[in-house]
Amino acid sequence: MQIDLFSVLAFIVVCFMWGAVTDRLKRIEAKTTWLEHRLEHGLAALEVEAEQSPTARAIDDLISRGERGEAIRLYQDATGVSFTEAREHIDRLASDQP
Repeated sequence: MQIDLFSVLAFIVVCFMWGAVTDRLKRIEAKTTWLEHRLEHGLAALEVEAEQSPTARAIDDLISRGERGEAIRLYQDATGVSFTEAREHIDRLASDQP
């Protein structure tokens, strides 16, 4: 069985492209979650009711139970932001809650 150079190069290119596409999709999903969460809290500031995503509800629940570290981790995983950005966001949310 002979494998030609073109087939090997084509395989490498396809693998590289697949990795790039899946990485881009993960970043898009994280940004969408982040934007959704920002929009929900922006609407809340305007006192407009909006249906919360399951992630936003889970984050709010963790904050209300005093589990801010877990809320930071969940927000960071969902949005892809840095730890510092996630902590600042959770701190703002916690200060908004009664």
